[in-house]
Amino acid sequence: HAEDFCDYARMRLGERSDEAMMAFYLNTKNYLIDAEILSEGATDRVNVFPSVIAKKALLHGARSVVICHNHPSGLVKPPRQDDMVTLDIRRALAPLNIFLLDHIIVSYCDSYSYRANEGKAGRFLLDPLAKNGAIP
Repeated sequence: HAEDFCDYARMRLGERSDEAMMAFYLNTKNYLIDAEILSEGATDRVNVFPSVIAKKALLHGARSVVICHNHPSGLVKPPRQDDMVTLDIRRALAPLNIFLLDHIIVSYCDSYSYRANEGKAGRFLLDPLAKNGAIP
């Protein structure tokens, strides 16, 4: 459930003063295989390499991935840059038949799930049928 990922990520990342990206690797039944922090950045950004996420997902034997990062500012509404990263990761995983189930943004007091907001405001970033994704 998205709430479980949000709760865990908020516990691990919510109080940080710098941004960090983590991934949850799931099997075919969406059971957790592993979770890890992938990278750490500055107060307003973190470097994300979709090819690294894809490689680690393969090494874990994952069928799907949930990615999560924090916004130390406390504002969890995703900027356009987060939308682009979401699309890039989805595109890196798709040829490997690995699904990006969600991208979650957390702060010390709030969270945002791309999955829960899929289709709202014209955003279709996780749907594998949306070939190029749609960003308003």
